[in-house]
Amino acid sequence: MPIHIPGKIKLVFKGVSGSVQRLIVFLVLHSTTKNDFTIGPLMTDEKGEIILTKDVVDKVISQNKEEFPMDYDGSLSDCDLLSVIVESRFDLEERVKRLMKYYPDNADILLELLKDAANSEVGLRKDIRLPTDEELISINID
Repeated sequence: MPIHIPGKIKLVFKGVSGSVQRLIVFLVLHSTTKNDFTIGPLMTDEKGEIILTKDVVDKVISQNKEEFPMDYDGSLSDCDLLSVIVESRFDLEERVKRLMKYYPDNADILLELLKDAANSEVGLRKDIRLPTDEELISINID
């Protein structure tokens, strides 16, 4: 049975002084079969928003299954949790180092995003139970 999520979910990131622009975010769909699906890095826009569409989710799942068939299985209906992860600047820099060895193109993308990133010294994680009807999710980063 297909899992119900809205056609799009708007994630709004807020700090003490309002919306947080240029924040690097990863989304992880936790699968009950094999590995989880990671979406990102994504960056908040001028309104402090990231919009996640069902089409993007389906595309990421399909790409992972096609590129790494031994590691990924299942579909959106096998996912029971969506984690919104904001890593600290230090953790992002460490991620770049790890990516350089096997995925230099991905490391370059993240390195470019880091130049203007608003990520601070503190990270956060918010878990959203699936299925969900929420179309707007506000996340305080302070």
